Amino acid sequence: MKIYLIQHALAKSKFEDPDRGLTDNGIAILRKTAINAKKQMEIIPNQIFHSGKLRAKQTAEILAEYFPPKKGIHEKRGLSPLDDPMIWVNEMNSIEENTMIVGHLPFLERYCAILLNRQENPIKFENAGIVALERTHEITQERNQERNQKKIWKLLFQIHPVVQ
Repeated sequence: MKIYLIQHALAKSKFEDPDRGLTDNGIAILRKTAINAKKQMEIIPNQIFHSGKLRAKQTAEILAEYFPPKKGIHEKRGLSPLDDPMIWVNEMNSIEENTMIVGHLPFLERYCAILLNRQENPIKFENAGIVALERTHEITQERNQERNQKKIWKLLFQIHPVVQ
């Protein structure tokens, strides 16, 4: 199972747009990045989740044009900049399908660090960049000889925004 973590594309300042929609440049960079990612990697999300903030929603809608999600685009709680990432650590334990999450910093950095079992996030998130993680299962033996599965996340790839 894979998750694709995306920091929303470049957004307007609050002065320019109180709702902070995407800039024209942000949209152009996102589209170039999506085209590049589609050429390089197989990205097949079953669903795309976003925080509901306009910049994340617009980013999710554009990404859906390039990576059509079978189950659609959905606004989800707990993906805002200062939300507790443990909510989504627990949420992802119950999801078995490839999922794209469009969110914000510092949430994405904190979430990624927890999944990768690190004190600090080793990944530098960038607007419109794509970070892919894969969940695997490691079988462990307990003292009573029962077999348990431990879910392990590893970095699969990172695609940087195409700025040219």
